Amino acid sequence: MNSHKIILCALLLSILFGGCGDAAKTSDDDDQNVSVRELPSIPPENVKIFTMKCDVFDKELLSNGILRAREKAELKFTSQEIINNINFRNGDRVNRGDAIASLETVKMEDKVRQSRNALLQARLNLQDVLIGQGYTLADSLSVPAETMNIARVKSGFEQAVADLIMAEYDLEKATIKAPFDGIIANLSDKQYNYPSSTSFCTLINDTYFEAEFKVLESEIGSVKRNDKVDVMPVSGSEAFTGRVTAVNPQVNEKGLVVISALVENRKGLLFDGMNVNIKVKQEIGNCMVVPKSAVVIRSGKPVVFIHQGGKAIWKYVTLGHENSTCYTLLPMDDTVSEGDEVIYEGVVNLAHESPVTIKL
Repeated sequence: MNSHKIILCALLLSILFGGCGDAAKTSDDDDQNVSVRELPSIPPENVKIFTMKCDVFDKELLSNGILRAREKAELKFTSQEIINNINFRNGDRVNRGDAIASLETVKMEDKVRQSRNALLQARLNLQDVLIGQGYTLADSLSVPAETMNIARVKSGFEQAVADLIMAEYDLEKATIKAPFDGIIANLSDKQYNYPSSTSFCTLINDTYFEAEFKVLESEIGSVKRNDKVDVMPVSGSEAFTGRVTAVNPQVNEKGLVVISALVENRKGLLFDGMNVNIKVKQEIGNCMVVPKSAVVIRSGKPVVFIHQGGKAIWKYVTLGHENSTCYTLLPMDDTVSEGDEVIYEGVVNLAHESPVTIKL
């Protein structure tokens, strides 16, 4: 009886420990399989590259400015008569010599006629004065200058000439004519009304504008005539290219110097008085230039990745000049050289010797 109990216990223990061993083995196998699944191979990063070479770098100075028309005229009538015709409206383009508007001229024409008659009468009076001095009008060239001047004043001839000149001038100015090609602005007067006492309209030549902007006196050494500028309206339209034309040789009380740049109004998108952003550009030759997207920070230092044999190799760099899009690289040992394939897109997740593929 005891022997049967011993055999039965041995069988039970054998089954128990054998099952545990199989379970432990199965568990270990599962853990290995899970570990293999959790460590997949890292796919190569898709990147874009460019070949490093020495190039021209545009050093930039940023400022805000305002556009001023190179030619701008406030046009107004010299006489207060009813406006007879208005031939243009705000925004209309005119050519030099075009009649923009005119006044009623009946009174002016009558004044011209009266002035001419008065001049004829004054001529007769002048002849009488000269005869009284022993001369005739036909002898006017032989009359002493002082005597002739006194006779012209005494006879009223001098005043009659001045009155006729002024009457003819007022008649001519009864029509406002464009002094240059341009565009009409600030016209508010109406036909059949008297013109305003200030100005009838403004004529703006909008072919070219001068962008006025200010720079700190500490930066004035980096700006000179003929430097290239980019002019960008704050409204966000396209940028316009111009050149620095003048540097005002005076520093104001705020430590600023006024600069002027000439810019062409392509497509008619610029307006007088428009606020603009300015970039003054100076070309610096023989520089190694990289896009800002190519530079990342690793271990607290700027790094550029070079493509070598399907891998990204990082190189520590020293940054030089900076503009809105690029850096220049200062010379260093064992760093980026001409001919290197610099990665400029897809660098954010790269580490040293990360596998990469070139994206076309």
